[in-house]
Amino acid sequence: MKLDLGNWLTSSEEHQSDTITYLFASEFDHMPSRNLLNLLETCDFYVSFRQEAISLILQAQYSCDCGPFVPYLAVNFTDRFISRMEIPEGKPWILRLLVVSCLSLAAKMENTDFSVCNFQDPALAQTLKGRATEIILKAQNGSR
Repeated sequence: MKLDLGNWLTSSEEHQSDTITYLFASEFDHMPSRNLLNLLETCDFYVSFRQEAISLILQAQYSCDCGPFVPYLAVNFTDRFISRMEIPEGKPWILRLLVVSCLSLAAKMENTDFSVCNFQDPALAQTLKGRATEIILKAQNGSR
């Protein structure tokens, strides 16, 4: 069997076993570092940060009716980020940015037509529309 350049997984058996071995070996590059367990055991900040991130991910799952694959990937992405990057304390916006980013990536893996707007709570959107309408009406009355 010859090497098929269009699909490298359908090459000869010898090459295919090397490729599969490489794929499994490279999986370690895409896992949370071993540093994560040490961080979670020694630093309460990282424990609470991770717990709050998982809580937000699960809230988004239920509000968007996502399957179990999306939160699984989002938590994996969050763990990978936490294990490799230092999270500064006292900046709560970092948590929300990280969660939205991880959820967006995870949702795109399952559904390429996914939009970040799908994570917004409909009640929040309705509240924002109501507030915008109120501001517009007040501004209109003020211009008279």
